[in-house]
Amino acid sequence: MWTEPQEIFVHPRTVRLDNASTGFIRDLEGLATRDLSNDDVSFHALREYVPGDDLRYVHWRSTARTNKLMIRQFEETRRSQVVIVLATRPADYADPDEFELAISCAASLSRSAQSEGKEVTVFTSDVALAGPTPDSLLDAYSGIEPSPSRESLGDRARVVGAEVPSASVVILITGSGTPAEQLRLASIRVPATRA
Repeated sequence: MWTEPQEIFVHPRTVRLDNASTGFIRDLEGLATRDLSNDDVSFHALREYVPGDDLRYVHWRSTARTNKLMIRQFEETRRSQVVIVLATRPADYADPDEFELAISCAASLSRSAQSEGKEVTVFTSDVALAGPTPDSLLDAYSGIEPSPSRESLGDRARVVGAEVPSASVVILITGSGTPAEQLRLASIRVPATRA
């Protein structure tokens, strides 16, 4: 029995999503992966030369010792920062159920990304949420309510571009009340690496 008031969080409904390696950017400061590469920065091992290997990666000392051409093998290093932009203006949604569905989608995506070791930041129409663990971020989601903010999804996307220019994936979540032109404008304003 509690003698003091306690804060209770009602988390949004989430669904398990399949893991995906999308959103990873090869990066010197990233985490090493099990993926081997012939041209990254994180040294892994030496192996025998095979035709087509880049001769810049010959390890001459080992080659002299073994009398076989030896090549440096590397581990890919990657980083990933996922940004979720969740529209919270009532005008962006047909009804409260659609708004709750959007929160559940955002929470499911956040939980999945965090379980894959990705850094997640969530922007609503007026605040930024971050949680180091899936549960702490779900706690933050439980406090999201419709916002009277005048800031459109496009305006918020501009803020994301300024505050998180290194985002590897930006997800825009909104309801059926958001015009297609506003979605197009928002997608232009988010940070992107064009291939």
